[in-house]
Amino acid sequence: MTESHKLAIILLGVAAAFCSASAHANVLFSDNFNRSTTLNNGVNFTPSNPDPGPWSNSTLNSDGSDGALSAAASNGGSGAGFRLQLDGAGEKHRISWAPTGGSEPTINNAAQYAMDIRFHDTATTGYYDLFYFNHTTGGVVTLRRFANNTIVIRAEEDGSTTGYYFGSTSTTNDVWYRIQVTHNASEGKINFKVTNLDTDTVMTDENWSGNISQQTTISLANIGQNFASNSNVSGYADIDNFSITEIPEPSSMGLLLSGVAACMVRNRRLHE
Repeated sequence: MTESHKLAIILLGVAAAFCSASAHANVLFSDNFNRSTTLNNGVNFTPSNPDPGPWSNSTLNSDGSDGALSAAASNGGSGAGFRLQLDGAGEKHRISWAPTGGSEPTINNAAQYAMDIRFHDTATTGYYDLFYFNHTTGGVVTLRRFANNTIVIRAEEDGSTTGYYFGSTSTTNDVWYRIQVTHNASEGKINFKVTNLDTDTVMTDENWSGNISQQTTISLANIGQNFASNSNVSGYADIDNFSITEIPEPSSMGLLLSGVAACMVRNRRLHE
């Protein structure tokens, strides 16, 4: 091995270290729901409850009929998950994170919204919304489930209520899926990824780049929303390991060093 090859390898190692350090995701919000399931009939999200967790508000009923922490809703291991009850049109069974008072996180590159989810529902018509997020510059992104057991992302263009659908994925009841929605703030693009956790299979990994603005701050994130256009839904959806993370750009220094190393190797080969 020549000295130039050795130096190139060293530079690549340094570049990798820079990229790894800079690519560390910053967790903005997370909840694994592993709290007591006995408080307030299992609903730990109402204002009167002493253990609301990180959620800032909720429109769940206090009798536990809308949603509750449940050991049966956990994705493996001990602890609990959140069981969202699905029982009719016009409902707003929802838990919400809505940072206020200047505490809205600033997003410089990309934000990823992730959760484990398992469906146990029946819907003969229409659809219902499971999750959506918004940011202060406009634009709403929604995870929607249709009666044919498919889930899609609905993205609204800025300043419009028109929804554009992408990433249609067929699901099966009683199977755990990992949902990841990544909004690239610097480019205004969205990626939708669905992984079957039971088989460790990526089912969908699709990009959409419509006219949605660059995300600057997160104004809200909701689990559960109106079950619009659907009066025939029943059952529940289990949700666990919910998180919102900021994904920074790779280090510019790391990219520069990678480029230098690549050029050195190429130049060496040209002269061999």
